[in-house]
Amino acid sequence: MLSQFATLYPTHLQRLIATTEKAMSAEKNDSILIHSGAPKLAYLDDYHGPYKTSLHFVWWLPLTQSPHCYLLIQTGQKPVLFYHLADDFWHVPPQPPQGFWCDYFDIHLCSDLAHVKRELVQYNASSTHRA
Repeated sequence: MLSQFATLYPTHLQRLIATTEKAMSAEKNDSILIHSGAPKLAYLDDYHGPYKTSLHFVWWLPLTQSPHCYLLIQTGQKPVLFYHLADDFWHVPPQPPQGFWCDYFDIHLCSDLAHVKRELVQYNASSTHRA
């Protein structure tokens, strides 16, 4: 099944890019930033509830257990993934993303949101329209 998914993925990604670029053009935007989501903390507790990846994010990437990631789509550019790779010894040791899909993205490993913001600076958007 995985090899079939890997075979179909390039066509899926090309279709997503074409559809997204058409929508961005209609809205006079040249960039879209999609967040993978974040687990919710329980009230007055340090435990997180179950995490569910944003549907908009998982539509692009086969990452269902990767909170705090960002995907940047820019007109005419390779999609950029800001992959959250926390330096956290309490959970599973951090590992960079691996898989057939990695070649289709420009991947930046980021330890936190401040790191993502620093990396985003190099990707200038020409519009400031906010939805």
